[in-house]
Amino acid sequence: MPYYTGELIQVAFDQSPHPNFLLCDGSTVSISSYPDLFDAIGTTFGGDGVTNFNLPDFRPISPKTGNRIDVANGSIFRGQQYFKFYICALEGTEPNLN
Repeated sequence: MPYYTGELIQVAFDQSPHPNFLLCDGSTVSISSYPDLFDAIGTTFGGDGVTNFNLPDFRPISPKTGNRIDVANGSIFRGQQYFKFYICALEGTEPNLN
């Protein structure tokens, strides 16, 4: 099943399902690198709209502090479960979910 540019997927593993999917961690990315994705979401999540734009930030939030949890650095609480969200940056991408 192909995915559409800007479509979100949720996974329960630690790696991108395909190189054309970007982690929804609020990162700033270049418009020239992802023009189709910029056309789809623009500066909805931030960025200057001239040279860059931001990806959505769907990192988990700590129920204790209300702060974002940096899952990349392993600061997830023991026993806490989370999913990672990815956004499709190139239409027609077929993720390998095996």
